[in-house]
Amino acid sequence: MSLNEDVLYVVLPHLWQREFLPLCTVSKDVHRIARRGLYRNIVLREVAAVRLFHLTVFVSQQGKNELNQLVLSLRCELGRGRSPAVDALNIEAMIADIISALPNLTAIHVDTAPVYVSSKEVKRTLASAIASRSKLRDLAVRDLTPASLIELLPIRRLVSLQFSLWSTESETTGSDTRQLNNSVILVFGQLSNVKTLLIPLDTLQAVLGHIRHRRLGPFDNVLSIGAPRGHDQPTVTPELVQAFPQLRFLSADAHSHDTRSVDLQLGALQHLDLLYRRVEDGLLSQNHHIVRLTLRGNQLVEYTSVRLKSLTSPHVRALKIDFACSEPAIELLARVSRLFPGLTALDVRLADSLPIDEVVQSIPFSGALSTSLVVLSIHQQLVLNEEHLRPVSPIGIQTIEGFARNTVDLHQPVGGSALQVLRIHALPATATTVAQWGAWRIDRELYSVREMDWEDAGLLAVRLVPELGEDFECESFKK
Repeated sequence: MSLNEDVLYVVLPHLWQREFLPLCTVSKDVHRIARRGLYRNIVLREVAAVRLFHLTVFVSQQGKNELNQLVLSLRCELGRGRSPAVDALNIEAMIADIISALPNLTAIHVDTAPVYVSSKEVKRTLASAIASRSKLRDLAVRDLTPASLIELLPIRRLVSLQFSLWSTESETTGSDTRQLNNSVILVFGQLSNVKTLLIPLDTLQAVLGHIRHRRLGPFDNVLSIGAPRGHDQPTVTPELVQAFPQLRFLSADAHSHDTRSVDLQLGALQHLDLLYRRVEDGLLSQNHHIVRLTLRGNQLVEYTSVRLKSLTSPHVRALKIDFACSEPAIELLARVSRLFPGLTALDVRLADSLPIDEVVQSIPFSGALSTSLVVLSIHQQLVLNEEHLRPVSPIGIQTIEGFARNTVDLHQPVGGSALQVLRIHALPATATTVAQWGAWRIDRELYSVREMDWEDAGLLAVRLVPELGEDFECESFKK
């Protein structure tokens, strides 16, 4: 290969990780450079993978191999797939060993399922291993004990901290509560660099209580606040606003009656994540400057667009409706486009009874899309039968191509004329049916459509619409 090494060092960091594997087979010189990208981010989603990687890092240590030096990010996401056959396996002790063997980690995410319950001693061992990584900046860990929380004290460079607490009703005592309060004072008193803070409600209440009694000061450095995914989110109160005055991201389930026009009280706020059924008039000011809006819910919602009126603004660039909408797809998309005329990215869940191909086929002729929309993600929440779940590809690709061509007009802007990324995900109604998904890149200059991997399409969407943020749903549904 004739490319200069300096050029490779500049180009390779911009590639996606899966592209490094074939590059590693090109030549010894390219392999030496490309392997840094290949091993930079390690994701373990199965117990077998944890065991294998545990053996790999042990062998690498013994052989003084540099592989352990290359790993910068470790994600153990075992909370998604649970296997009762490995109840006795102390998986967290193994993860602690792995972390201890990787000296250059800057990001650690550990999410183990409840089935892998370990002892409080192992929790402290895991926390101690995490705290020994001096370069760590991003930490997310599930089920810490108050005692293991204290083990995190040596970490001085954290920029993002996310954790949940491990407790059961039979084990929660007054001593645990006192220990949590002490841990909060010790740990949160040193979080001068943290910008993202996702913590349980009881921990947040303890922090606010210490601020109220002047044991802790307001956190001007924190830009993002909320609870970990799957937990109840905080209520917006004057106390919360005063404690975190520079927030750019806020996740909340409700707001108190004495907290209105949150965007005016938090002048830097850009991304608001809300529980939809708690949205009330007065939460945001008229024509607010929130650029990214996420609305959550866990049930079918009728007349979705009615409550959206209280959130309308031309400044919203990215909108995610994360619950099933019962309104017909075309009507909902058209109303959303009118309420948020500046949208560049829309992620919506539908409960439309039409097959997903028919929904997509009817969109370009309806004028339902904003002329500024660049990224559209459609999740069909309720699929009534197998007919409605027919594969999007290859038959559906003709529908998608027709969609792209019908939204292109070289002489005047029309609905969807800016669209570049389309993602479709059809969820099954029963356990016997299989979900279907697909993603496409629409190239308006070449007048063509290219099918993409779902994850790659998500990454491209973030590049095209930076307001989506790095936590935009890019991951594959094949997990």
